Amino acid sequence: MGMKYFHLPRNRSFQIPYRFHDPEKEARKEREERIKEELNIREDKENASDYKGGNIRGSFRSESKILNKGGFAFARNEKRKSNQRLFVIILAILLALYIFFF
Repeated sequence: MGMKYFHLPRNRSFQIPYRFHDPEKEARKEREERIKEELNIREDKENASDYKGGNIRGSFRSESKILNKGGFAFARNEKRKSNQRLFVIILAILLALYIFFF
């Protein structure tokens, strides 16, 4: 057994991992920018989004998956069915508790 009485551990050196560098992507991006400048194509990053301005009242409802299946009547029927199921489940639990304790 080799025991080291005067051994001092080395300090750990901080190593930064290299980030991925893609020279092809940079070259492609530079080419695209050069071509856009030559063809006088401008891109406004602020205005590039598909903004639908105007009145948005009710737009969330109309784009909802449930409402698109059959309109408000479908949603009302689904809510009614859900409430009926909940009522039956609560009634069954209360009946089971009544039978268990009495």
